[in-house]
Amino acid sequence: MKQKDEPLIDISAAEAIVPGERWALIIEPYAAYRIKPSSFASVSAHGRQGDIEKVSGTFIDIDDVHAVQGSLWYRFSSGWLPEKTVRIYSNKLKAEFAAGKMQ
Repeated sequence: MKQKDEPLIDISAAEAIVPGERWALIIEPYAAYRIKPSSFASVSAHGRQGDIEKVSGTFIDIDDVHAVQGSLWYRFSSGWLPEKTVRIYSNKLKAEFAAGKMQ
């Protein structure tokens, strides 16, 4: 039985920690989401530095002539972003903490 003066335990942050999920923080001032994982693909949306989004997939473009070992792309609900525009975190809380440090 809970005592009157016992503090409540807030577990709302647990929703942001899901094993296997990855979260991305946009580190460039502006980022153009692409409809396909290619710098030549049409832009589907735009993101700004500090935006956080859940990663839903990855793609390695081995035909990228500008990269030695191919270029890595991350898929999001808004489209694709190249690796150089984001920093990846193992959970949303870490991404939010890092975004706060950018301010």
